[in-house]
Amino acid sequence: QWLGQEGGGVARLDPKLLETAGDVDQSPAGAPARFALFDAATWFFRRAAATAPILLVIDDLHGADLASIHLLRFLSRQIRGIPLVILATCRSVELHADSETEALLDELRRHVTHLELGGLEAPELGAFVTHITGQPPAQTTVDALLQASGGNPLFLDGLVRALAIDDGFARFERGAYAIPAGVRGAVERRLQSYAGVAKKVLAATAVIGRGCTPQLVARVSDVPLAEVSQVLRKATSEGLMTSVVGTGRAHAFTHALIAETIRRDLDMTARLALHHRCAVALEELYPGDEEHLAQLAHHYLEWAALGEVGKGIEYARRAATWSINICAYEAAARYCERAIDAMDFGGRPQGPVRCELLLEQGEALLLAGRRSAREQWVRAAAMARTLDRPDLFAQAALGVERACVL
Repeated sequence: QWLGQEGGGVARLDPKLLETAGDVDQSPAGAPARFALFDAATWFFRRAAATAPILLVIDDLHGADLASIHLLRFLSRQIRGIPLVILATCRSVELHADSETEALLDELRRHVTHLELGGLEAPELGAFVTHITGQPPAQTTVDALLQASGGNPLFLDGLVRALAIDDGFARFERGAYAIPAGVRGAVERRLQSYAGVAKKVLAATAVIGRGCTPQLVARVSDVPLAEVSQVLRKATSEGLMTSVVGTGRAHAFTHALIAETIRRDLDMTARLALHHRCAVALEELYPGDEEHLAQLAHHYLEWAALGEVGKGIEYARRAATWSINICAYEAAARYCERAIDAMDFGGRPQGPVRCELLLEQGEALLLAGRRSAREQWVRAAAMARTLDRPDLFAQAALGVERACVL
């Protein structure tokens, strides 16, 4: 009922919505496809908010793809007067590696209320410790924790949970407790209790990524399902993991740094082997499911570091096509780029597949409004000439002409 005539286009973003959309028209008409999709999303939220006020929470916005940030920017300008509040969190320290994401978020900040959050103060820190341990801490403990952590919640979470074991608070107040070196050190200390089978389960979970089910973890880790479930329950009860809302039994780490720390502890061969096992398991568990194309492309492209690039390229191209269908043009261009990089890494020759990838990347970049589309088509034209492929050369030439309008 929230889709309606204008909002039907949003159904293309989620296969579950496609199942319930019925005869709703999902193909945008008239306006450019991305604008039509964003407008459809706005109407979707208008109808949903008309039934009850909505709080939409988006965590770790710094990790979002560019198309999602474009959509959020569009929504932020359209929801005035609607009983809808969007709360997005972002760690500014994560943005420097991606200048394009940083620029988009800087532009978004000019149209929204922006709050800078610092570390916890003493009263908040005391409440934090009470919440975890069930006991209010002494003021001396609060002061010492504040000095050691700077109020960083993730550091505190690991430190306080470690202190709660074996009377650590008493040793901490006496100065007899070795404080971890920074946030990563606190995470590493929390992971020390996971050895053997438990360590294998967490390693598989960290490589799989967000929203992994016990069944998938069992296949990737080669650990019986009952033992996997036991480890996931323990990690959840200890605050390392959480259940992903709306996904049944799927789990995720409570902070990206936890998964990153686990992956860093793996040697390259072990990590790549887990990527391969994950890709194979996804193929077996979800055959023909387009919803998992992005995951399959990611895991097979990681596995391509060992020289087996065929499936990585196949799934990257399929994921690029899927991304274009949902107007995520930047993501489509990135999949093509990763597939080309995999061919370089694997020593593949300059064949027609590489030329086709350049053509597909140029198309995605053009749809995203990027001038760099022309560069990819020029490269494709040169390669097509070398390959003596007039059909590919014609596509590249037409692409160069189309890019002139950018």
